[in-house]
Amino acid sequence: MAEPGVHEGGCLCGAVRYRGRLGESKTVTHCYCRMCRKVSGGTFLTWVEFPAKDFAYTKGQPRYFKSSEIAVRRFCGSCGCQFTYQYVPELESISESIWVAAGSLDRPDDIAPTDHIFTDNQLPWLHSDDGLPRWPGQLPWLHSDDRLSR
Repeated sequence: MAEPGVHEGGCLCGAVRYRGRLGESKTVTHCYCRMCRKVSGGTFLTWVEFPAKDFAYTKGQPRYFKSSEIAVRRFCGSCGCQFTYQYVPELESISESIWVAAGSLDRPDDIAPTDHIFTDNQLPWLHSDDGLPRWPGQLPWLHSDDRLSR
């Protein structure tokens, strides 16, 4: 049996694996921003927040792409699987978290979404009535600067 709060995951080809322990936040958010749609090829991307100090790659090393002036995304260099999104260290208070793509978890059914972000960018034909909080931009308690939606 796995340790409570510990999650493992990896890419499609198996070249990169990771392990992380959930923190107190337990934020699992559906993001509709243009960048997440582009990087995933989907209509939104679901992210799970882990404390960066409790997250590590256990096999292989991902490649990275600085997708904006404020964030870095990591992915498998072989199969392209998206793993993480993290704010650059200069944004200290929010770079303490690492956001892991829920679809890369071995057991994504062990987590549950908590909200929707950047709903102002949601495609008009996509509808969700799950009753979760919806934010037009970033999570208000994380960062109020709309630069995060670019």
